[in-house]
Amino acid sequence: MTKAYRIAQELDRVRRKLDVQMNKRMPLMDTGNIGHNESLLLLQLADLQGASIQELAEKMGRDHSQTARVIKQLEGKGAIRRARNPADKRETSLHVTDYGDIHLQEIRDELTEIVEEALGTLSEAEQNLLLDLLSRI
Repeated sequence: MTKAYRIAQELDRVRRKLDVQMNKRMPLMDTGNIGHNESLLLLQLADLQGASIQELAEKMGRDHSQTARVIKQLEGKGAIRRARNPADKRETSLHVTDYGDIHLQEIRDELTEIVEEALGTLSEAEQNLLLDLLSRI
């Protein structure tokens, strides 16, 4: 087994572990019926206010059609809105609504708790190293 393959397996294991925890906890906290994938997109959009669907898809490493479906779901729930780009009327930008903002802090708090639990076996220095390494990939 190559090192690259082992790394791929470990990254997938950690991702799945976090997914399981998010899927368990989201229904308990989700008063706006905003699910796991929608929550992750909403968090990303909050950091990229005014992004296009394409920009958001690229930042999240997802394809355009998958991102567009989740955006449509969030729009239907009133968590995000589209606006025409004044510089290019063919383009739309995405924005978190006040309703979406209400849920963002709850989502951030829950995600922070999940990740802190997952990283609980690592020292502060190890967590900093992991963050540094992941940001360089």
